[in-house]
Amino acid sequence: MTSALSQEINFLADDIARQGLKSLANSLSHLKMTLEEYAIFFIILWLINAT
Repeated sequence: MTSALSQEINFLADDIARQGLKSLANSLSHLKMTLEEYAIFFIILWLINAT
């Protein structure tokens, strides 16, 4: 009984950790996208001002 319970807890902890990693990865990729968009925006502004 106890080993089954601890196994269940381990599965749950694993699942929570995986969800956390997935959400962290999503946040990071969203941040990367935002930074790339800002970079493109600033390059375009710079090009407009340079001419």
